[in-house]
Amino acid sequence: MKLEALFNGRVVPFLFMVALGLALGYFTGRSEGGFMRSGRGVILLIVIFVFAIVLLDRIFGPFLDRRKINRFQDRGRITPDQFYDTFYSNSGLSRQTVLQLLDEVAESIRIPAGLLRPQDRFEVELADEKWYWPDWGLDELSENASTRLKKLEAAVEADKIKTVDDYIRTFGSLETQQRARAS
Repeated sequence: MKLEALFNGRVVPFLFMVALGLALGYFTGRSEGGFMRSGRGVILLIVIFVFAIVLLDRIFGPFLDRRKINRFQDRGRITPDQFYDTFYSNSGLSRQTVLQLLDEVAESIRIPAGLLRPQDRFEVELADEKWYWPDWGLDELSENASTRLKKLEAAVEADKIKTVDDYIRTFGSLETQQRARAS
């Protein structure tokens, strides 16, 4: 989980945590030599803050995932081989690379790979509906992309990757180039 997701236009959980922290600080630090002044209060607030974020994610995360998946129910599910044969057979990218990248996207954003299509946009079709809840899946995918770029010793402008197709073609071509250099 990335805390900067709280600041990314998703303010309700953040404001709730700030209010909780202020209330606890007020009620525990009022007397002289109060709990907050000892340092234990700060640690308690941090623990409560982290626990609350994890708890809220565990409670609302599966519900939001189901809502996101339900948006794609009118689509037929396709197998990974059908995905490759339909969209990438003439791309010059290997089946293994395309399917590995497809699985990476699907696992990160928590949507079954069989429902994904190359034209799906991360910030539109694949984003969480609620503006007030952090979309951890996109953060996870961003972390995976950063790790992959470091491994490949490459640089890509993140704002150019807007769709599943952009992700697969960008990282697929980088991996193909690396394999060609290695051999």
